[in-house]
Amino acid sequence: MDHREVRGCSQDAVSRLALLPLDDRPVNYDQPWWLARAAGIELARPPREWLGSPLHEAAQDRLADWLRDETSSADGFVLAVDTLAYGGLIPSRRSTTPVSEVANALEPLRSIRVARPSAPVFAFSVLMRVNRSDSAEEEKPYWATHGANMFRLSYLDDKSSRGDAGPAEAADRDELANSVPAEIVADYRDGRARNHAINRLVVQWAAEGVVDYALIGQDDTAPYGWNIAEARALRQLIDELELTDRASVYPGADELASLLVAAYACQNAGFRPRVWSRYSGPDGPSVVTSYEDRPLQDLVKAHIGPLGGTVAATSDEADLILAVNAPDTAQAEAWLQLAVRQPELLPAQQAGSIDPGSLRAVRQEMQSVHRDLAELASAVARDIEAGSDVAILDVAFVNGADLAFVDRLLAEVPIARLAAYAGWNTAGNSLGSALAQGTVRAMARRDTQPLDAVAAHLGLLFIHLLDDYAFQ
Repeated sequence: MDHREVRGCSQDAVSRLALLPLDDRPVNYDQPWWLARAAGIELARPPREWLGSPLHEAAQDRLADWLRDETSSADGFVLAVDTLAYGGLIPSRRSTTPVSEVANALEPLRSIRVARPSAPVFAFSVLMRVNRSDSAEEEKPYWATHGANMFRLSYLDDKSSRGDAGPAEAADRDELANSVPAEIVADYRDGRARNHAINRLVVQWAAEGVVDYALIGQDDTAPYGWNIAEARALRQLIDELELTDRASVYPGADELASLLVAAYACQNAGFRPRVWSRYSGPDGPSVVTSYEDRPLQDLVKAHIGPLGGTVAATSDEADLILAVNAPDTAQAEAWLQLAVRQPELLPAQQAGSIDPGSLRAVRQEMQSVHRDLAELASAVARDIEAGSDVAILDVAFVNGADLAFVDRLLAEVPIARLAAYAGWNTAGNSLGSALAQGTVRAMARRDTQPLDAVAAHLGLLFIHLLDDYAFQ
């Protein structure tokens, strides 16, 4: 039975949803609040200063007490497992806490079902990334000197285990295994094993009914890696437990709270969104974007699942049209657009440090004849005028908007009538944000909307336009 048919609360009263965010950053703390307000939902959050950040861990005891207090008053729950378990996303990568202690820290989550058997509980956890650079800013200290080699070792080790590595790659793997200190590899893999055990526990809780939906996000993923092997194992567990309608694993992290807030809103309203996608070019659906592990069309389908939605066969059948500005061949870095458009604005030191290959990649995307931005913008304008709800997914570039595309949107499209816009960080991050807001907007427009809900929708829309386009 689908989890959205099992639980819910009356639409006659304002619903109160308790959110335990992943950390204190605006995308995890503020944007879900705007989204809930746009859906007519009261969102309860712990004080921001109790949450973790890149500089400090969360106050886990205070957050556990807060969740116990909310257990009696909230109508539903969206909970970041990593916050309760480790103190946040970055602490989850650095933690040395034994798995038994981590599991005990999750007891306040488990106790919700005992106290509130009919309250919807949506839990999300992040499958630990394998950072591909020599940087310990958000990792353990040894990543500063061994990070790139650890990523490569992870990639080749998994590829070899799948039988997909050639002789040269197998030799490269063996050389890396000998060059990275064994104690570092052991420490890192021990941490991964603990985190994987907790993710398995969360999936098991979905089977037991402790949570109504378990969403495991893959942070900064790739086609191969130790993290990808864990994702395969989790998907196999979900299949074995017949949980495909109650648990999922796919690329994402910072958008997961917003997506599950939207999922709660959809469940509460009995709304199952039908989404149809329009792409900027013929190859857009098949492009595998940076930090992801599957074609864009499959990434879209995966993100629709937690919303209880389906892929519409035609635009006429859709509740939401997703207009996708996809890369022609591969994503390039968004900030490099400035180096092509207005190189005189770049500081000399920065201009001199630009990798020529990266500059060629961004120029190729900007000048591609296979992405028809004019047609996509015109189609968006036509769909809006016809009364459709349209969300913009702007992922031609990674870490920011396509400047030429948004310039065209601002000139040709009634921006305030968009259902959503997102073009930040990874394609998965943007996709979750666009679908969450777009779905809530499509749902809300079925009924008369209070002014504060409309204001919240517009506020979130323009936050994305400012952050993703104007301030990138």
